[in-house]
Amino acid sequence: MKKRMIAGVVAMLFCTALVAACGSATSDVTGGGVDSPADTGTEGVADADIVQTVQAPVPGSVKDFFDGICSDYRPVPIKKDEDLAGQTAAYDEIVAEEDWGGEIAEGTKLYVGNINGAVFVYGTNDTDKASWGVRKWALAETGEDSKKGLGNIQISAGTKADEARVVANHPDSSYPGVRYQTCVVVNTPSSWAQSLKNVAGDVFVFDVMGTVKVSNGNGNINVGDAGGNSVEIENQSGNIVVSARPSSAVSVLNGSGNITYHLLESTHLKNDSSLDTKNGTIKLVFNAGTGAKLDALVDAGTISAPDLPAPEAVDANGQRLVADVNGGGAKLTAHSETGTITVELLKPQTDAGETE
Repeated sequence: MKKRMIAGVVAMLFCTALVAACGSATSDVTGGGVDSPADTGTEGVADADIVQTVQAPVPGSVKDFFDGICSDYRPVPIKKDEDLAGQTAAYDEIVAEEDWGGEIAEGTKLYVGNINGAVFVYGTNDTDKASWGVRKWALAETGEDSKKGLGNIQISAGTKADEARVVANHPDSSYPGVRYQTCVVVNTPSSWAQSLKNVAGDVFVFDVMGTVKVSNGNGNINVGDAGGNSVEIENQSGNIVVSARPSSAVSVLNGSGNITYHLLESTHLKNDSSLDTKNGTIKLVFNAGTGAKLDALVDAGTISAPDLPAPEAVDANGQRLVADVNGGGAKLTAHSETGTITVELLKPQTDAGETE
């Protein structure tokens, strides 16, 4: 009973502190403000079902707050390839495994962000706020056993360089309006891959290093400012937007939908990359000075590259373009079966932020 009260209060303080520390964040307040039942010992604890949409790093004090929460709970080592949901019984003494959310609902959004170098993942459901959760999330793909909903997941740096700390903020169906905190320690190498697998809904990934892997069914995917080794995306249908630094090898396969790829910084692409959509357009945006060896092909459509010099013109039928963009670099392959491909070269900016 006392544990429930402490956990409920911690959950409320956790969300309150996160709101206070995230000046640039937006928030959605969900739930109906239901207090816990009187016999739980949590009278006066307001609904802690607050969802944060953080798209930029926030002060390190938030990470310290996570560490403070985790120090109050029993950490359990989990191997990189194990599924967190399958380990519920091992580390969770408050809510049984069957109390976790089940199938992810249509309209659920998954977010991956960065808190001063610490990565976190969480999910929201705008259409069914009572049962939102994260489905099929793990440090590596783990198959069907990872279907259990993991609720609101926060990951901060662990006490060692090869650890990441996870705070799972999940619901207890018996006590609506209160979410309890659970902490585990996940043993991972410093270059651990972040793998996110979803069935339906939108996926947002911002400011993430290392290897980013996103596998989605139906929904939009937005990967912003990726700067690690690689970005690998597979999607059945929906629009995909990727902005990445030239050090990242990008691989995007889209069944149906548009792809926008923005090469950041002002240097040459370091690793071969590929973009492919069966039914949609592809837009390639190059920062000033960012180069790549481009090979663009459309089966039934056109290619537009007005910013490229005349020698780099599209072939006679308008369906193939091979060009050294901004001096070249690693190979960038773009292919659309039924759609157009456009190439845009951004102009340099002055110190005042204006284009020349």
